[in-house]
Amino acid sequence: MRALGHQPCFPTKKNRKHQLRIPKKLYRTRYRVENFFCRLKRWGCTATRRDKLAQNFLSLIHFAAVIDWLRS
Repeated sequence: MRALGHQPCFPTKKNRKHQLRIPKKLYRTRYRVENFFCRLKRWGCTATRRDKLAQNFLSLIHFAAVIDWLRS
């Protein structure tokens, strides 16, 4: 990841001798994205991809994202 110019934001285990520091804002963003994908998985069709066409699948993802955005 670092070779591509990205910074990892995975927290280290508490029993690790050398703790790595991660930026709080970066970790917060990662957490939000991860939770968004968990909420998308609640839609059964998105988790199993029952649609045959990629366009229909993408439209379902967009629809689920809008519904999720309106709820928050």
